[in-house]
Amino acid sequence: LPDTVDIYSDQGFELHTRNAVIDLNKGIARGDSPVEANGPLGSLQAGGFEFIKEGERLIFRNRVRITLLPYNKP
Repeated sequence: LPDTVDIYSDQGFELHTRNAVIDLNKGIARGDSPVEANGPLGSLQAGGFEFIKEGERLIFRNRVRITLLPYNKP
């Protein structure tokens, strides 16, 4: 995908980047452009990402910065 890529989950997470390569047959996606992600736990910035369906792993790389929000019990 050569343009803006926005990925949203039903659990409140979102990921934004400029481009991504997706192989549906292998169940992988990756991108080497800067990534910004937000969710209920906080935010993340990284230089790239890789998603591996088998094992369901999302890996961030290159200058990863995470900001965690405090957890408030109801």
